[in-house]
Amino acid sequence: IKKISLDLDEVESPCILPNGRQALVAATKEGVADIYLVNLETGEYRNLTNDAFFDANPRISPDGTLVVYNRRISGHHKIVMFPLGNPSRRIDLTFGPFADVAPYFSTDGSEVLYSSNEDDGIYNLRSINIKTGVIQQFSDALGGNMAPAPLTSEKGDRIGFISYFKGEYQL
Repeated sequence: IKKISLDLDEVESPCILPNGRQALVAATKEGVADIYLVNLETGEYRNLTNDAFFDANPRISPDGTLVVYNRRISGHHKIVMFPLGNPSRRIDLTFGPFADVAPYFSTDGSEVLYSSNEDDGIYNLRSINIKTGVIQQFSDALGGNMAPAPLTSEKGDRIGFISYFKGEYQL
């Protein structure tokens, strides 16, 4: 176990890169929330988003080449992606006056799983194909489903998530 001290505030959402030597984190510095790449061996870090937007929840693709995260635009969280090697080449994956949150790459990296409250303000599970932009909805629950995460099992790929039902959150 190693403790890395960073001169950043509210460090959250760590995501270890496939190389095991770096991690993505969301953090605040001087009141601005951005995505940082941290070298786990030296503790050095680099601001990848470096803008006035609120950025959070970074995740890396299985091959370590793409980053997805939440960006708050006009009061709504959206899903944004960029190549790790060129963070200035941002691609907006979702649009509209609703919240799209908690992005996570599928196990093969072809889709981004996320929760959206586009329908009636209730969070449900969706995915977006990063090549075609086709969105697929996986759930339509009255209580809401959030925080999708890909799982690989003997029965094939599955999606784990948190569901709100009868006043309780369940996995």
